[in-house]
Amino acid sequence: MLAFAALAFITATTILIANREFTAAVVDANGDEIPGSIAVMDRVELGGFEQSLLVRGASSELPVLLWLHGGPGSPGLPFAREFNAGLERHFLIVHWDQRGAGKSFPENPDALPPEAMRLRENFVADTIELSERLIRRFHGQSPPAERKIYLFGHSWGSLVATLAAKERPELYHALITAGQVVHMKESEARSYAWALSRARETGNEGAVAELEAIGPPPYDAASMGEKTPVHWKWIMQQGGALYGRESIGPLLPVLLFCDEYNLVDKVSFVQGAAFTTQLVWDEFMAANLLKEAPVLSVPVWMLLGRHDRQVDPDLAGAYFDALRAPRKTRLWFEESAHSPMFEEPERFESVLREIREATLPPEI
Repeated sequence: MLAFAALAFITATTILIANREFTAAVVDANGDEIPGSIAVMDRVELGGFEQSLLVRGASSELPVLLWLHGGPGSPGLPFAREFNAGLERHFLIVHWDQRGAGKSFPENPDALPPEAMRLRENFVADTIELSERLIRRFHGQSPPAERKIYLFGHSWGSLVATLAAKERPELYHALITAGQVVHMKESEARSYAWALSRARETGNEGAVAELEAIGPPPYDAASMGEKTPVHWKWIMQQGGALYGRESIGPLLPVLLFCDEYNLVDKVSFVQGAAFTTQLVWDEFMAANLLKEAPVLSVPVWMLLGRHDRQVDPDLAGAYFDALRAPRKTRLWFEESAHSPMFEEPERFESVLREIREATLPPEI
């Protein structure tokens, strides 16, 4: 009986722990909560759909940095405190699980039909709506010139962020991107060619066979579910996603032990990525910033991993060279592939602090 009771207690405790979710306070070097800091998990309705936010910063008066994750459908929220907590001293960081992703993945996926998962009509529109809300909430009493936020986009998020900044430049101090998407259809063709060439150079017969079996991109939404995972697997296993790594293994424990995600959210992280990618795939492939956003009316910082093969860095370079903006800066991260904010977090933090100093009055 005692053993049964103990087992029942352990099981119940495990379930409770697995299903709890919270975000810890923002603390100082001594581990004490910083007075006036903010650390909240929130739900907001954007475009008629409820979506999740994590808001963290040492003060509610810091400039807002809205973080658009990649994927499509792969949130950055679970990794925020592990890699980029230092930024909370300088920005009020808003991590947003976009519609269909992570904590914003609905219990009933039918609640998000294909017509509610459109790049411009939904994701870009949600970004603009959320930006306006954040300005009203945190900077509504600021001088007019400071009623703006910073917009950061990674990978898929860089595409969404660029289109949002093009449409509503007055909302943003600066556009900051990493893993810049420019024209995914062309990028996928180049990354496939790189993966196949690399496999042949290294004598990886298994990779060569699998890549030749699926053939080169483009893949449409009907075939990408079968072919793209093979393509992306061999980019990853040859160091083109995380520099010097053959998998995303180092990130998995961070997701598994993330306090902000309960067990359901962690399952949704995987489900939402597949769900979102399938629905946005054709638009994702077709978008071409060289044609759609040749001019931006905001300062632009493009942070590029030297070893990125998840997206093609030469395309990003071509876009940067052609782009007309009031100010533009390209920075290479020499020890990174697709995710400089996770691969070189200290330098990433330093760069963002420099951007803040370049675009706002000195911190008090």
